Amino acid sequence: MSLQSIIATVLIFIFIGWVNSNTKKKSLHVEVLSDNKKLLKSNVIYGILGYFTIILFLFFIALGLYLDWDMGENPSILDFVFSGTMILGILYIAIYLTMYYYNHRVIYDFNSIIVYNAWGKSKSISWNDINDVEINNTMKHILIRSKTGEYVKISSIIYGLESFKMEFAQHHPFMAQQL
Repeated sequence: MSLQSIIATVLIFIFIGWVNSNTKKKSLHVEVLSDNKKLLKSNVIYGILGYFTIILFLFFIALGLYLDWDMGENPSILDFVFSGTMILGILYIAIYLTMYYYNHRVIYDFNSIIVYNAWGKSKSISWNDINDVEINNTMKHILIRSKTGEYVKISSIIYGLESFKMEFAQHHPFMAQQL
C-alpha cells in the first residue's frame, strides 16, 4: 500500500469522524415552529458536498473550454457520449446534493410526520398508521412504513434525530428499539 493510499484513507476516516461527531452534537437540536411542530434540518455535509460538486463541475467545464473540447484525432461518438454523460452526471449530483441540503426536512408533532425530499415534495404518515420501521446503515436513512404500504425516508444524519427517536418511542416503544 502506497503512502498516498494511506493518507487518502486516513483523510476519509477523519472526514467521516467529523460528520459523525457533528451529527451527534446536534442530535438533540430541534427547531420548534409556531404551531408546536418540531422541525429537523439536513446535515451541513450535504451542502458542503453539493457546493464541492458544483465546483468540480465548473472545473471540468473550464478544462473543456481551455482545451477547446479537443477529443484528439478521429474521435468516436462514444468519446462524446462518455464525456457528456460524465459531465451531466456530475451536474445532477451537484444539484441533488444542494437541493437535498436546502429542502430535505422533517416536521412532526403528536399526530403525524411530514418528510420533504430534495425536490421539496412532501409525504406524510400518521403515528397511528406506522406499521414498520427499518434503518439502513449503508444508505444512511430510516424507512418508516405505514399499514397502507406508503413510506417515508428520513436521513439518519439529520440534525435532531435523537429527539425524533424519543418522540417515536412515545408512540411505538417496541419499534423504537429498531432505531
